[in-house]
Amino acid sequence: METIKQEQLEKLNEILAKKERALLIIGDLEAQKHQQLHGLAEIETSFNEFTKELSQEYGDVNIDLKTGEISPREEK
Repeated sequence: METIKQEQLEKLNEILAKKERALLIIGDLEAQKHQQLHGLAEIETSFNEFTKELSQEYGDVNIDLKTGEISPREEK
């Protein structure tokens, strides 16, 4: 039976191993991305709930994020 040269077999296996490592890393990164997106969704929910509370207490106002000062929202 004919075979490829040993050095060719080694190079082929080396390339495939690199590809497999890259795919594993990409998979890990995608899992991290998925976790971060879920975390972001939770943050968005918290933000929306809290701004609703603020609106109920202070009405439709602008809030200066540095000082906490509120001012009436400008009409459009």
